[in-house]
Parts: sequence; C-alpha cells; structure tokens
Amino acid sequence: MRDVASWLDTDPATGLGPAQIRERLKTHGPNRLRRQKPRSALTILAHQFSSIIVWLLAAAALLSFSFGDVAEGAAIVAVLMINSAIGFFTEISAARSMDALMRIAEVKTRVRRAGREQMVDAHALVPGDVVILEAGDVVTADLRISAASNLQADESVLTGESLPVIKSVDPVSQDATIGDRLCMAFKGTAITQGTGEGLVVSTGMNTELGRISDLVQSAESEVAPLEKRLDRLGHRLVWLTFVLAAMTIGAGILRGHEVVAMIQTGVALAVAAVPEGLPVVATLSLARGMWRMSQRNAVITQLSSVETLGATTVILTDKTGTLTENRMTVVRYLLDGGDAGLEGHDGDRHFVESGDEAGTRHDPASDDPLTWAIRIGVLCTNAELGDGKEDGRAGDPMELALLTGAGTEGVTHAGLLQDFPEIREHAFDPVAKMMATVHKDGDHYLVAVKGAPEGVIDSAEEVLGPDGPQPLDDAARKLWKDRSSTAAQEGLRLLGLAMKRSGREDADPYAGLMLVGLVCLVDPVRKDVPPAIAASRAA
Repeated sequence: MRDVASWLDTDPATGLGPAQIRERLKTHGPNRLRRQKPRSALTILAHQFSSIIVWLLAAAALLSFSFGDVAEGAAIVAVLMINSAIGFFTEISAARSMDALMRIAEVKTRVRRAGREQMVDAHALVPGDVVILEAGDVVTADLRISAASNLQADESVLTGESLPVIKSVDPVSQDATIGDRLCMAFKGTAITQGTGEGLVVSTGMNTELGRISDLVQSAESEVAPLEKRLDRLGHRLVWLTFVLAAMTIGAGILRGHEVVAMIQTGVALAVAAVPEGLPVVATLSLARGMWRMSQRNAVITQLSSVETLGATTVILTDKTGTLTENRMTVVRYLLDGGDAGLEGHDGDRHFVESGDEAGTRHDPASDDPLTWAIRIGVLCTNAELGDGKEDGRAGDPMELALLTGAGTEGVTHAGLLQDFPEIREHAFDPVAKMMATVHKDGDHYLVAVKGAPEGVIDSAEEVLGPDGPQPLDDAARKLWKDRSSTAAQEGLRLLGLAMKRSGREDADPYAGLMLVGLVCLVDPVRKDVPPAIAASRAA
C-alpha cells in the first residue's frame, strides 16, 4: 500500500492539496467517460436526405419543374418535406432524451483533501485522491483499497456476478482477473456493505469501465438491413428509369415524332416510375416502432435501428439483473432430518419439510432444526429490510434473502433481538470464510455463525438433528459436503449455518460449532422473461 501511495505521490491520511489537484486535472482531464460526439441538428437533418431514393425523388422534382409540371414537382417536394420532418423530429427528440439521461447520471463523491473530508463532483476526481466509501455509494473511479471494514461491492455491472465481492487491502497477483482483484474497487460498481477508503488510480477512459466504453464506441457501425434494401432498390430504379426513358425516346424518334416532344415524354415516364410514397411509408413505419419502444422506456436514437431489431436472429444478453431479478431468494434448507422447501404463492408462502403432508405449514414456535436455521440466518446479519420496499432495503443480497425468507414464517430481526440481544459481531473472516454474531441467551451466550458451507462443516463438531445434537464425524461431514455439491450443481447458492452456546462472551466463535443446516438460494428469473423469449422465438 505504501508503494501505491508513493507512486501516486499522495498521503492517505491527508489526501491531495489544491495545487496537486489543479495540476493533475490538467494532466489527466475530468473523470468522465468519453461520449461519442453528439450529432448536431444539422447532421440529423442531412441524414434524412442521404438515401438514394430521396435523391431520385429530388431529381424527379427538378425535372418536373423544368418541364413546367408544377403540380407534379410540388407534390414530390411535399413528400420529401413530410418524410424528412418525421425522421428529423423523431431522431432529435431521442438525442435530447439521451442528453437528459447523461445529466441525471452525474453524482458526487466523498473525498479527503488537504486533511478535510468534503463532497466533490465525481468528474473532479484525479489520480491520488483519497475516496471514502460506505454502504450505498457508487464507486466513481478505479480505486486501490487502502482501508476496509467488512467492505463488499456489487460488481455485476462488470463481471455479471450477482453476489457482492468482499474487498480487502491485501495485494493480489498482477495477472488476476477483474473478479479476483479483491484489493480494487471499480468505477460503476456499488458498495453494498461496510466502510472503507481507496486511492484513485485511474479516472475516465483509463478505468476498466472506460475501456469497455471505448470498445463499444470503436465498434464499426453497420448499415441497417432496410437501408441496404432501399439502397439496392434505388440503384435499380435509377437504371430502370434511364432505360425506360431511353427506349421511349428512341421508339418515338424512330416513328417520326418530334425529338423535343419525345424527350419530354421520356422524362415524364421516368418521373412517373419513381415511387413518391415509398420514403414516407418506410419512415412512418419506423417512427411508429420507435414511439412504441419509447413507451416501454427504450430510447432509440436512429430510426433505422428499429428495423434492425426486427431483423435480429441472435440475442446476446446479460443474465444478472436482465434475465434474473438480481435479488437472491431462499428456496430450500438442507437439514439433518431432510429438506425443507418454500412453497405457496406470493403473500402466502411457507416452508414445508420433506415427509410432511402437502401444504402442512412449519410451526415457527417449535424448537426443531428448521426453526434454528431460520433464526441463525436472521441473527447473523447486517442487512436491513427497512419498510419492505425495494428502495428501503440495504445490505448483502444473500442476507436480505434470509430476512425475507424468515418473514414468511413471521420471524423478524427486531423480534429475535428482543429475545437474543446482540452483544458483539465478528466481521467476515476471509480466511475462515465465516462471520458470527454473539447474543445474550439467559445466563449464557448464543453464537450465530454463517459462511461458506465447507468452512462451516469443517468447523462443526456436532449437528442439530430432530432429536437434538448428534456427533459429526468425518463420514457425516462427507455426506454433508456431497449434499452441498449436489445442490450447487442445480445452480443454487449455499450458505452454511451453525451455532453454539458458550459461557464466555469472548470465546472463539468458530471453535466447537454445531451445524444447523445449509440454506439454498437462487437468483430467480424475472416474470416477464419467459414470455419475452417465447415472443422472440415466434417473431
């Protein structure tokens, strides 16, 4: 960490001074992702006249006026104006919407400068700045973590991983992939839990998100399929009109008609062969599709992109948050006496243990393994459901899932803390891959533990069965690990749950544990995804 601070010529305790900030802002520029140069109104207007069909109509209008056919020429000009007006106003409206979205996205960041903490615009960050992080913050530059306390970040925007990543100050291999760079926090990711500090090492287009943005912007744009077909049609019409005009003029002259009269007749025939209504029909069809997409909160900046979407044969999509809800959900508990699954529908969901009659609800007041598994998941947490609404939830997605699942049984964090007041917390240990909370339980202390299944199973000496605690030997540990592996192969995420009672508050939280069970979670598919996939296949 000292080497990084020395390389950046900064002091993590005080941050940069005003002179350093001004100099680095000149050197590195503002902390913004480079946007493609916005198209001006004149450029958008000129684009409406780039089609060969439009050129052909314009030529037909000029010829009509030159031969005195004012009505025909005026009709063609009117068609051209209507077509260009529809395309222009539709595309410039979309461009303004994109500009408005970019302005809304600007955020502020808490930094330490000249020994004082202050809020600054994110685009004013420079390499060497000391950024202060806490739960709920959006990381606005690539940071080298310099201090971390139970710090976790949601990096799904970069890696697609729905689970938060635990951050630490420990260095990693230079060849580590983005998902394995635990000592880094990246621009565009979100802090879900804990607090920390980081030194800005990259800003703007030099960040990982900036490199992705550069790849997207540097990709060569292709002409839309409809534009290609219209262009081919335009070229064919040009040759067709020339051939028809030449044949008409030649045939008339051979039959003895006046040359001037036949030229006028040939030109008139050529003008009549041009489909004046085609551009308007095509533009109106695309504009209607663009308006329908905007009603579904999809902004399309070019009319031709609508037809491209309709011609799509392969869709490449992100999974986390796009196909799935990016919200973990408890679906099953693996217990010593069997499994307990969540059944029912929204508003009436409940746990049913294997062997129970269909629909038999679990009694949360009982003292069985399922009850304790639910309790441990609720007690050993830092998450908060708030008022239950999406914007009131805060914390690790898996902990939020445990709280939500317990809510189906009427078990709440606040309610359990009345019976088991929290005395202390042992933050997540990246080596043991577990965390623990200590609670007052009468004259003793209850230690609630959750973590990686392998770590919890290996640390347990007993298992809580239907008839009480039972010894956990090596053979039993293997069976539990096999159950965990089988569930993982089904695409489920798992956490191990354990507990112990102790006469001391400061006892080792991970020694002599009693395994309670494993909880299985899944990131559910969004309800509108199956119909969307079916509609795409049927298109």
